[in-house]
Amino acid sequence: MYDYVIQAEDGYNLPKNEDYVSGSIVDIDSTNIITVEAKRIKTILEELNIKADEIDILKMDIEGAEYQVIEDMFNCKIFPKQVLVEYHHFFDSISNEATKENILLFLKSNYELFYIEAYNYSFIRKDLI
Repeated sequence: MYDYVIQAEDGYNLPKNEDYVSGSIVDIDSTNIITVEAKRIKTILEELNIKADEIDILKMDIEGAEYQVIEDMFNCKIFPKQVLVEYHHFFDSISNEATKENILLFLKSNYELFYIEAYNYSFIRKDLI
């Protein structure tokens, strides 16, 4: 079992409702912050000795961190065959525009959007279709 989060910065906000299981880097409850080890996708691949082109499907439900993580992933030339993302533009601190910009980043990076269900978006590399 691995005990870290995937994101681009340290610090993790716990939800206001203690019955909720998901924390986030976005401002869910800025008075209840914990510090956890955070790693970039690039770092995890290096530690596990996995080549970037070996990622068949990358599923992200990372409570608002997806925007920075996806940008960092593409900057590091990591292009999984498929990426399934739950976007969190329903959080007060994340705009619909941020999601639109992130989707455009996928499209500019040779991906096609092939499925949407609520906040879940599915992308596939164009060279695979």
